[in-house]
Amino acid sequence: MKTIALGFAALLLGTAASQAAEAWKEAEVGGTKIYTDAKGMTLYTFDKDEKGKSNCYDKCAANWPPLKVKASAKTEGDWSVVKRTDGTHM
Repeated sequence: MKTIALGFAALLLGTAASQAAEAWKEAEVGGTKIYTDAKGMTLYTFDKDEKGKSNCYDKCAANWPPLKVKASAKTEGDWSVVKRTDGTHM
């Protein structure tokens, strides 16, 4: 499962293709496909995350901001939505 959280292993999402396109984009760098946020910042996964649970908070989240989404966002393809302990969704 692909996971995103601008760190290493939280999770991204998409609700509909049009809404997902506003939140993140696919890009290619040196022949490698990457994902970026709407501002073009590279999205990373956080290897300390667990399935369905973000472990990137405080300094981690300050350095690697999670891609936040609406609470109504739906899982799409390999992407899932995670509710963080601060009440936000990513």
